[in-house]
Amino acid sequence: MSRDEKQDELPISLPEVIDHARFTQMLIDELPEVPQAFDEYGRGLLHCEMGVFARLTDEAIGTGDHQRVARYFEFIDRVRRRASPEVQNAIDVSYVEYFALDERTEQRHRALKQMPLSLRQVLLEIDGRGRWE
Repeated sequence: MSRDEKQDELPISLPEVIDHARFTQMLIDELPEVPQAFDEYGRGLLHCEMGVFARLTDEAIGTGDHQRVARYFEFIDRVRRRASPEVQNAIDVSYVEYFALDERTEQRHRALKQMPLSLRQVLLEIDGRGRWE
């Protein structure tokens, strides 16, 4: 391949890695009610913010707001696919684990069965007892 041909090639566009700052901006843009729920003590602390997001998801499950639960699960799954190691860890430990270790109710069980497969696999691995099968 000649030098001119190399210059004509289009650069390969890699997907943007979602770090904490990008995650926060995505929340502000797509789910503003989540960052609005952050308190002054947890704002800026990724695991605390993720815990608030898990709590809001759980509240939506509890009220039967299936559309909101689906939006939240889709969002967190999309973020996890491109997340930095720090953000992926926070999702696994402070979001998914919140549900894995939570009380098993029929309503929660039905909702968690609707999790995207990649998140559900993390949930089942964390649980390890088969409660969420």
